[in-house]
Amino acid sequence: MILVGFLSFVQKNNSQELPNPTSSSLQLIVVTTENWNANIGTLQFFERNKFDDVWQSASDIIEIAIGKNGLAWGYGLHGNKLSDAPIKKEGDGKSPAGVFTLSKVFGYANHDSVKFLKMPYFNSHSKCFCIDDTNSQFYNLVIDSTFVTKADWNSRERMKLRNDLYKWGIIIDNNSSPRIAKNGSCIFFHIWDINNKPTTGCTVMDEQKLLTIIKWLDKSKNPILIQLPEEEY
Repeated sequence: MILVGFLSFVQKNNSQELPNPTSSSLQLIVVTTENWNANIGTLQFFERNKFDDVWQSASDIIEIAIGKNGLAWGYGLHGNKLSDAPIKKEGDGKSPAGVFTLSKVFGYANHDSVKFLKMPYFNSHSKCFCIDDTNSQFYNLVIDSTFVTKADWNSRERMKLRNDLYKWGIIIDNNSSPRIAKNGSCIFFHIWDINNKPTTGCTVMDEQKLLTIIKWLDKSKNPILIQLPEEEY
């Protein structure tokens, strides 16, 4: 059902003369929710050996939670808004819907202990922040603040928390090229809390399920995320 929905979504893109956003990808993650307001859903990932091959399931279905207020159209490979649903804005408590690249993995582990990864990795230490201040030149960037000579932000998110929610994570490239103020920042896959609660915009799941995805991801295969409610497939 997910693959049928995915193909329908690509067909919708093509009807608007947009390129197939997965045409150069060999790894695909699909997140589905019941509707635009739902804040829980499912995740499954797929792979193929060649660009013209049929996608094959590479996982069981994984339970996830998203933004507490559901989904809104984000800014990614799909462009932006493809229906009358809301558009993602800073602080709206919604996760971005659409098609996105996955650029980096992060976590508390040092580089020597993650040599098994096939993705770019950064250690999210105590001086590492994601900037959510819409007036900052670093808006929607994860930075090592030790290399910043002048901090121009009044708001930022710590990438090293006092708990394990960011022990492992993946950056979802929403509003990344270009970065537009107020269009949403700091969107990740990460570990959910002990109560499996929805988030302010990230997509979260069980730690071992997330680690399975992280070990599977391969930058050379151009991994892509599709995140949509069922009605858009």
